[in-house]
Amino acid sequence: MKKYYRTVIVGAGASGTAAAIRLGQLGKECLLIERSDRIGRKVALSGNGRCNLTNKNITVERYNDASFMGENLPDYGVIADFFRGLGLLTTSVGDLVYPASMSSSAVLDVLRYALERENIPLELSVEVVKVERAKSGFSVYTSSGQVVGCRYLVLACGSSAGGGADSLSLASSLGLSTVDFSPALTSFLSSSPMLKGLNGVRVNAGARLLQNGEVIARSSGEILFKDNEISGIAAFDLSRFVRGSEKSVIGLDLFPDLTQAELAQMLTERIALGLCTRENAHVGMTHKEIFGNIFRKLGENHVTQGNAFSIASMLKNYELVTSGVNPAKAQIMRGGVRTECLQNGYETNVDGLFVTGEMLDIDGACGGYNLSHAWYSGIRVAESIGAKS
Repeated sequence: MKKYYRTVIVGAGASGTAAAIRLGQLGKECLLIERSDRIGRKVALSGNGRCNLTNKNITVERYNDASFMGENLPDYGVIADFFRGLGLLTTSVGDLVYPASMSSSAVLDVLRYALERENIPLELSVEVVKVERAKSGFSVYTSSGQVVGCRYLVLACGSSAGGGADSLSLASSLGLSTVDFSPALTSFLSSSPMLKGLNGVRVNAGARLLQNGEVIARSSGEILFKDNEISGIAAFDLSRFVRGSEKSVIGLDLFPDLTQAELAQMLTERIALGLCTRENAHVGMTHKEIFGNIFRKLGENHVTQGNAFSIASMLKNYELVTSGVNPAKAQIMRGGVRTECLQNGYETNVDGLFVTGEMLDIDGACGGYNLSHAWYSGIRVAESIGAKS
């Protein structure tokens, strides 16, 4: 490791690695430092090992900060061209883009080869413990006892999600304002009796998140019931909006294509078919224990003309009281460096300092939006630095 580089990038996750490769392509010197023993550790885990690396339909509404993202929205074409240039073959499932092999290892392989091809010095298992402003840039102190100087510093440290490090202290030490990290894109914990008998059951539903009786957010898609846990993409998306430690309730619309009146009418019509008891009311509709839990809560054993509307109401709003989100399974973290600290894209108000990816207070929904922002912000930062004298 030399004592001085034009640019030092802290963190070899998605955004840091993309920044280093793009700088190399532009012929600009940089050093990439990573505390782990390999690059892209979280990339390897993304998409259950398949790596949903981007999305063809990226919109502002899928992110938390519409004002900032309106001016810095990831460009699918830029991301696609970047990976095509690295030799990655991709495939699509709807708007979701994956490596053609459906394996995250393919993404990591092309990133590693690109770093080697561009002769990017990479320091693995080295942690940056302190950064300071210097006369003409920055001083970077590492766990190996070395001090490296640089003109430009890129903080691409990610977050504490998935066993990563909380490196916000590095940003704070340079005068940047931050928001504490909190878990997102994760499951909810719950001991609700309405989960009884549903372990492993999957449903497609409309979902609402309520706190203090107010609807905070809505989502739709798959819900996976587990023992004392509510998982699935729809639940993950709702987890981004939990406010503090307030008790939250998830309300599920198990029949989103029917109105409550239509569902009540259907239940009434099924009485003539004999499909109205605790044992068979679910037949042809949904899982048995969903009806079983509703019957228990209502103190009923049959669907009748008198209770059909109440049962329909509970099927349209199947409420599960939660005890909070599950931090151990968080895919990302909310919080990070405030976007108010940024100017001209991802350059901060500290001369020569850039922040990218998950280290920023930017979070997106499931569907490749967070990785899209990581790749794109890394590429943008590299091109900003590359344009400087």
